[in-house]
Amino acid sequence: MFPEPTPIQNGHPEKLKTVKIKIPDKWIVTRTAQNISIKVKSWKEIEVREGSGLETGVKSECYIYPEGTERPDQWAGGGYEGGDDLSDLAKVGANVKLGGIPKPGTIYVAELVLTLFETDIPAQHMWGPEAGKQYKVDWSESFKWVVPDGHDTNFIPATSQEKNHSSMNSIHSLLSFTF
Repeated sequence: MFPEPTPIQNGHPEKLKTVKIKIPDKWIVTRTAQNISIKVKSWKEIEVREGSGLETGVKSECYIYPEGTERPDQWAGGGYEGGDDLSDLAKVGANVKLGGIPKPGTIYVAELVLTLFETDIPAQHMWGPEAGKQYKVDWSESFKWVVPDGHDTNFIPATSQEKNHSSMNSIHSLLSFTF
């Protein structure tokens, strides 16, 4: 078991600062006989407002499941990272060796949820940032694709499912899904 981290004591969520982050602008979803993968084709920069002195982090949740079924509780890929760089968490997918996905003849739904947050819980192994008293989502976006059967399928436009820009002053234009 890992020791409980000491929460950050000198964080000031009320002292907002503007930071620039890169978020996905265009996507590539690929289906081969061995895997379904989602990765960013291009990025764009936006501004978010963050509290001062808190730990920032990003969370990625990828779900891949047969069309017409409920989204599973378990992620197919993803995780947490400290900082505000989404690039490592925006390359996810599923493969035959790990989960038996994709199966020939099956149409899949792929969902990806990306979240930028701040918390008073320092980043660590087995991080649980949501447990922090000062946990707050600064930006979140959910994307959804229907992935048809067939090999070497690319450039499937995303359908944005949800937007949460709780602490952002403004976004001039939201994510573009043209390729």
